[in-house]
Amino acid sequence: MGVLQVVETHSLSVRYGKVEALSEVSLQVPQSSRVAVLGPNGAGKTTLIKVLATLLRPSSGYAEVFGKDCTKAPDIVRKNLCYVPQDRAVDILLNVRDNLRLFAMLNGIGGPDRDRRVKSALDVLALADKASKTLFQLSGGQVRRVQLSRVFLSDAPLLILDEPTLGVDPKGKRDVWSLIASRANERGTAVLLATNDMAEAETLADTIIFLGNGKVLASGTSSELKSLVAGFSKLRIRCSQPIAAEWPSGLDAELKVKSATIQGDTIEVLLSERALNIAAILQVCRDLGLQIVDVSTPELALDDVFMHFAGRG
Repeated sequence: MGVLQVVETHSLSVRYGKVEALSEVSLQVPQSSRVAVLGPNGAGKTTLIKVLATLLRPSSGYAEVFGKDCTKAPDIVRKNLCYVPQDRAVDILLNVRDNLRLFAMLNGIGGPDRDRRVKSALDVLALADKASKTLFQLSGGQVRRVQLSRVFLSDAPLLILDEPTLGVDPKGKRDVWSLIASRANERGTAVLLATNDMAEAETLADTIIFLGNGKVLASGTSSELKSLVAGFSKLRIRCSQPIAAEWPSGLDAELKVKSATIQGDTIEVLLSERALNIAAILQVCRDLGLQIVDVSTPELALDDVFMHFAGRG
């Protein structure tokens, strides 16, 4: 007997007029697995999530959840998943406890069981001391926790999360990741999440699917994806002050530069060949008027896979 596929799409396409948001996307999410759809903004991640959550009809192809077509049997599909959207789908006029009670009611949970689950979710999410506060009185990260509470109120065998830590600070992100992982491990729940956060994808997912311009460009474990850029090298250049200049992309072909990103006082250059043309690249920096204080060649990371694929599709 084969592995049960919790989610399966085949040649899934979504078009808005002449714009193709998804193009021939085929993927699978096996039972109890955790899959991240990774890609830049505009890659089609949220469109894919909305099709699976039965909120958007595909233009062609099909999508199934537990063998049920998302278009033909949306009511059955919805009963088998817990969907947390990217936007803040909460009632800002209600306090925290009442928002959780509303989520429980929408999941068909009532009576004493509802109160028990709400109390448990408040404790797990460290929101018990905020239970009587309205959402106006919470930080962005705390509001996001309220929205994620539906994950801990639902018994659905599939969690679909669209950028679950959007707007959450670094410590809060790690706390949320731990909570999601614990919930999935405890109940053997499958997880499909859309994100453009590499650390989130590596932490939460067994398999990562890279989406770009609506197409699947690569998929595999984090290690397998990193191997796709094994023939590349990275150069990190730190300067004496924040960099205001722009990288001269016209020289990329000559210098074998795949991408160059500037953040603060640092330039990271991904080179398409292992042989580092360090001297020529450093000269480009000097020509830009930059004062170099440190040069290193760090190991390739998932960020480099992201940059490798970000412009393709």
